[in-house]
Amino acid sequence: MKARVNIAKKIAKVKFDKGLPIRDEQRERELLTKIGSKAEGFKLDPELIKRIFREIIELSVEAQKRP
Repeated sequence: MKARVNIAKKIAKVKFDKGLPIRDEQRERELLTKIGSKAEGFKLDPELIKRIFREIIELSVEAQKRP
């Protein structure tokens, strides 16, 4: 998770330099839909897996908001 946070901070700089928002909600929805489908393929609860990934996304977003 630490490596992910470090990458998120680098991504934040690129987004800031290009004037892009931190969040891309459409991209997040697409990603969660794809993850849910993959979870079903592995016989996992798609809602549980999506919940886990939502938390990971939130962690990344928060890391991007901090300097």
